[in-house]
Amino acid sequence: MIQTLPYGATAIPRKIRVALIQYVVFWLNLIPKDEQVYSPLELVCGEQKLDYKTFCKIPFGAYAQVQEDLEITNTIQPRTIGAINLGPTGNIQGTHRFFSLKTGEIIVRRRWTELPVPEDVIDRLRELSKDSHNMEIANITLRLKDENVLIEVADTSFENEQIVDEEVI
Repeated sequence: MIQTLPYGATAIPRKIRVALIQYVVFWLNLIPKDEQVYSPLELVCGEQKLDYKTFCKIPFGAYAQVQEDLEITNTIQPRTIGAINLGPTGNIQGTHRFFSLKTGEIIVRRRWTELPVPEDVIDRLRELSKDSHNMEIANITLRLKDENVLIEVADTSFENEQIVDEEVI
């Protein structure tokens, strides 16, 4: 998945790498294994439907302009900011997590416009990846063991990242 991103593996900040692991686990828990009727999420949380229109609106790593204002204002301040999609939150409203290019924090938004990746976004991602504590790309290995998927991460210094939630009006 990292090879398919338009900005390459060298320009990935640490928070995006952590979100990539969470994204993979999200989808592994949402899809039933072979010969099973229910997914792991359905077994734990009850009936959950996979809604393509909700969860697959925008691919992981896509660039978007996310709406910043939660209230209607009449100022000249920008109403959108550039961000990188980190995947769905899993709620029924279709909310996604984004990596803000302005602050370098993870934000949650319901409204966005997907756009092609401009060169200044790639430069900003390279700048933010240099600020990350670890410049090495995490060595992520997915393998099957006794019909369970194990995720091995070579860089074990990942910490829980702070998420800034969107207020619901």
